[in-house]
Amino acid sequence: MENKKIVPKATLQRYPVYLKALRKLQAQGVERVMSRELANFVSIESTTIRRDFSFLGNLGKQGYGYNVEDLIRIFSEQLGMNFDEKIILVGCGNLGKALLNYNHWNHVVGEIVCAFDINPENVVGSSVPVYALKDLSKHMPEGCRIAILCISGKEQETVDYLIENGIKGFVSFTSEHFSVPEGIYVKSVDVVSSIQELVFEANSMERSFIRILFMLTETTVRELYELTFGADIEKDQIEYVFLQGWIRTNRAGKNIGFIALNDGTYFKNAQLVYSEDLANFDEISKYLTGTAISVTGKYVPTPENKQPFEIQVTEIVLEGACDSSYPLQKKRHSFEYLREIGHLRPRTNTFSAVFRVRSCLAMAIHEFFQ
Repeated sequence: MENKKIVPKATLQRYPVYLKALRKLQAQGVERVMSRELANFVSIESTTIRRDFSFLGNLGKQGYGYNVEDLIRIFSEQLGMNFDEKIILVGCGNLGKALLNYNHWNHVVGEIVCAFDINPENVVGSSVPVYALKDLSKHMPEGCRIAILCISGKEQETVDYLIENGIKGFVSFTSEHFSVPEGIYVKSVDVVSSIQELVFEANSMERSFIRILFMLTETTVRELYELTFGADIEKDQIEYVFLQGWIRTNRAGKNIGFIALNDGTYFKNAQLVYSEDLANFDEISKYLTGTAISVTGKYVPTPENKQPFEIQVTEIVLEGACDSSYPLQKKRHSFEYLREIGHLRPRTNTFSAVFRVRSCLAMAIHEFFQ
């Protein structure tokens, strides 16, 4: 089937995955397959599969699916793959021996028919013949185009020698770089780089999850202080946070304001910095002590300042307003006075500490008697 469309590289890399899966399905007696069934088999979205197949023409029918035998033929033509591809392996060290022992590729790309090494007499128990590399021209399989390189040393010299004997493509497990002329293809398998990429992707995914977690879930003041003073999470993993609490102080200037916010989870406050860029700046500047608010803002470490971090506000929502008669203003209150406002005592540092200690003691006694 002639294909005039340019197939994207990412799509082309998935074609061998489809072909391998289709051959397995064929071996199981499957004659036709739906895209969603193939999706479950290869762990690729069905929409992606249908889009990838569309580059090869109209291959399936709605409600019927795809004919497995037709797909195998089309993919084999597209990829130039058949059961009879003869492959040689060069270098029979530990890795080379492992590949020779594995030599079963699910009948997708042929097989390794022979191997070459500078000391073939040292290779024992190989499943295929092993010849001296210097005798390559004598034992080169007819029509062989692909070589697997598992050598360490003289890489360029060996590659040039193989090209002279008809090799057009290399699967390279070598750690050294080598050059090839135009029309010769190299696919490098670098395990170290692959691990590094996976670590980077895993770290990026973890950081993204943490950013989303802190942005979409309510964060406490205590968690922010734990983060700042040595939690396992790195500070640069956090961008935006969502806080709820009440105002202890609000100092507003002409263009900028500062709010000390507390939510009862920690003695210290979180400092909020809001600017005139906020649409409700004038309203926020008039919020009094005790006012309950919800805040979204950017977490910014400030180790050089007295306050170890600040929240640069992007949004403040009023949850509950307080007027000037709110009993707990920014000043010291006597215990006699606090007895009169028992429902607000936990908001003071002293009673907050007492209640926390009492809670820990009660829990310790409870656990002791369990």
